[in-house]
Amino acid sequence: MKEAMLKNRSLWPIGIMLIVLVVIGKIIWTLNLVSNSKVYMDNRYFEDDYMKIDESYNDIQILQREFKNRYEIRVSTENLKVGDNTVKFYLQDKDGANILDADAAILLTRPHTSEDDMELKALAGEDGIYQTQSFEIDSVGRWQLMYKVKIDNTVGFLKQDINATK
Repeated sequence: MKEAMLKNRSLWPIGIMLIVLVVIGKIIWTLNLVSNSKVYMDNRYFEDDYMKIDESYNDIQILQREFKNRYEIRVSTENLKVGDNTVKFYLQDKDGANILDADAAILLTRPHTSEDDMELKALAGEDGIYQTQSFEIDSVGRWQLMYKVKIDNTVGFLKQDINATK
């Protein structure tokens, strides 16, 4: 009689229990991993307080749309090199006239950390060319250039991924 009961016994409850335990274990592992990871703020809009960005996000987007309708930014696509570098970009209105009175700032950052952030001031030159002063990069890899350009009552933001090589 016992042998017949052992033969008819189903292993489904054990399998389901094992799956539930594995899922719970992975949830605990994920929560532990996430809680021990550092959080870095995206500084795309040049604000340290994300609450200000959250409150005025719609206004930022309206200013950005106005900027795109009136002006054009063309960025240099040259890769950065370990050592001294400069960044250039061109600023014109939609009619092709050069803009020389913009307030332009550039943030050089790494996508995964804010430890290497450098704020660069871009100065206007001839023919609508803006250029930063010389700055130094000490490591190869992926970098981001985030541009903020103010002209009159409009503000333009642009993000450029770039690589640094030796």
